[in-house]
This record gives sequence, structure tokens and C-alpha cells, in this order.
Amino acid sequence: MRPPRPTRTPGPLQTEDAPQRPPLTGRQVALIVVLVVGIAAYVGVTFGIKEKK
Repeated sequence: MRPPRPTRTPGPLQTEDAPQRPPLTGRQVALIVVLVVGIAAYVGVTFGIKEKK
């Protein structure tokens, strides 16, 4: 059984566990979703056109 991780850890982990930075805001999630959907649609359209020709 590992002991629970403390909220404050010395070293590089401190920046990840800092409460000042939220993991992901709604705006960032929306931006990532739009990017992924846009890239997927672009790839799908390009491959679809190539297959039809």
C-alpha cells in the first residue's frame, strides 16, 4: 500500500500539483475538440475524394 501523495511535492511535480493552474478549462477543451474534429474531417474529405477518383 502506497501512502497518499501529498499536495505539495518538491521538484518538478510542484508545478503540476499547483492549485493555481486548473487542469483544463472549458474553453481549452472546446478548442481541442474543434481542432481534432477539423483535422479528422479534413483527412476524411481528402481520402474520400482520392478514393472516389
